[in-house]
Amino acid sequence: MTGIRTVPIGRYLFARLATVLREDMVVIADPDDALFGATDLPIRRGTGFLSPAYYASLGFAVPASLAKQV
Repeated sequence: MTGIRTVPIGRYLFARLATVLREDMVVIADPDDALFGATDLPIRRGTGFLSPAYYASLGFAVPASLAKQV
């Protein structure tokens, strides 16, 4: 496969996600792949990032996003 450049899907996904983030948004990530993958996500000044760092808190993102809307 010459001439074809491949990019890891996580890096592509987070680069694409970064194009739609605005300063008034908050990124909320569950632990594991979402948290570790987000290390490739450029966060602009003013954009929030929220994630627990403990695996016992899986499922954190859904109630956290509901709380953010309140």
